[in-house]
Amino acid sequence: LVCEMPYFYDARIDNLTPTNVSRGNSVLESCDWDDVLNGLLDRFMEQVQPDLKLVTPFHLTVANFLDQSKKGTGAKRKWAASEGMARPATVAEHFDNVVMHRFYRVLLLGVINRMLEVEIAAQPYNDRLNAARQEMADTFDRYQDELAAAIPEYQVVPIRKLVAVQLGSALQVARYIQEQGD
Repeated sequence: LVCEMPYFYDARIDNLTPTNVSRGNSVLESCDWDDVLNGLLDRFMEQVQPDLKLVTPFHLTVANFLDQSKKGTGAKRKWAASEGMARPATVAEHFDNVVMHRFYRVLLLGVINRMLEVEIAAQPYNDRLNAARQEMADTFDRYQDELAAAIPEYQVVPIRKLVAVQLGSALQVARYIQEQGD
């Protein structure tokens, strides 16, 4: 069972009004942004790779995520060109492609920061790692500021509500499994 919920609410999330952007172009905008971020992160990881001495969950997550992102972007480009994608994107679809997608991708920069913090703890006098950590922190802050500007009126979803939905989902699955056994 995977029950994923957004951490915040913005009125655009459930706005079904058509935009002047096709659904396909909205998806392509997301892909173009991924290409830029993936290029930046590839160059960054090549730069720090010689100094990464530890095998950590952070490092494995970053490597896997970058690999999967590149594969996923290619598939999304094909999907964007498929039949039915010429219709106007709704406000919700465009918001998902342009803002929410970026929000979740920027979380990876935080994972890279954690990866570097662990490496620096093991190699405190490595100037290249310290400089890379500062560069990634600055990059994270820049993207975070862009996202904050894109969602100025968001509302945080209370943790109680997130847990309630997840628990409710688990109970529904348990009921379904029980009914299958009857």
